Formats: sequence, structure tokens, C-alpha cells
Amino acid sequence: MTKKNNNLLYWHNRVMNAALDLKPFWETILVESNRNDLNPNLLLGVLSIEKANRGWLYNLIEHFLVWLLPGFVLRRDFSIGLAQIKPKTLQRELGVAPSPETLKKLMNPSEVIAIGARLLSMYCEKVGFDSRQINSDDFDENLLSVVKRYTTGSFASFGSPWINYYFQILKGICSRRVLN
Repeated sequence: MTKKNNNLLYWHNRVMNAALDLKPFWETILVESNRNDLNPNLLLGVLSIEKANRGWLYNLIEHFLVWLLPGFVLRRDFSIGLAQIKPKTLQRELGVAPSPETLKKLMNPSEVIAIGARLLSMYCEKVGFDSRQINSDDFDENLLSVVKRYTTGSFASFGSPWINYYFQILKGICSRRVLN
């Protein structure tokens, strides 16, 4: 097995474990996906990837900073919460002003699942992508565009190894239909 395949397998296993950790939120993921005309596995996949990429220590530090030093988090525009969303992304995409209250919403799993679903739905809509149609001819191309926008803020960003892993893992979760 090549190093690339070993890395992909490693991240796939971490993400699937993170998806299982999110089981208490599966119903919320299903509700928000339905509300936003989104493939629930796409939302679960993004949340699982972001959760797997953070680890418990990072999560602890993130909570500490949001609750005790919100001004610092806002100035630095850190990606935070289960969906790893930047406050300025909320401002740019949803018109939500960055504030300590916004940071607390991003740290609340139920609220950030709803926000993440809205963002993903918007990104899908911008490329004309119905994420529920996993057998469509342009599924891979559109999914890759959404991954680029979600991870970098641009549909046209250049591929990096991490974006490729993110895409491959997300594609696998969508095709396995973990939630439906």
C-alpha cells in the first residue's frame, strides 16, 4: 500500500469514528439537511471530518478561548465549533455580524449544525449542485467545488493533498449513505 493510500485510510478511519461520536446529533443533522435540501451524509461528512481534524485538546482550548477571550478569537478570525466556521465567513455569507454571541452559537452543536447546513446548501446552490443526487454525472466535480469553497473560501482554489483527502472521504460517506 502506498503512503497516500495509508494516509487516506488513516483519515477515513478517524472520520468514521468521529461520525459515530456524532450519533447524538444525527436527528438534528437529518432535520437540518431536510430543511436545507441537502444530502444528510454531506453534512455528516463535513462535521465528522472537522471533528476528526480537531482532537480533544484543540476542542478544550477552543472552548477556553471563546468563553474567556472572545475578542481575541474575533480578531484572529479562528475557525471554531463542530463545523469549524470562521466568524467572518458568517458575516460574508449569511450577514451575521461577528460577536461574542455569534461565537457561542458556533460552539453550540445544534446551532452550528444548522449554520453548517445553510452554508453547505448555499455553496451547493452556487454551483448548481443537488447533493442528494449522488449518481449524477457531475457529482464528483460539484462536490469538489463545494469542498474547496468550504475549506478555503474559494471555488477556484488549487487542489492540495488535504483538499483531495477531504473530497475522497466525503465522497465515500455520501456514497455509503450512513444516515439514509
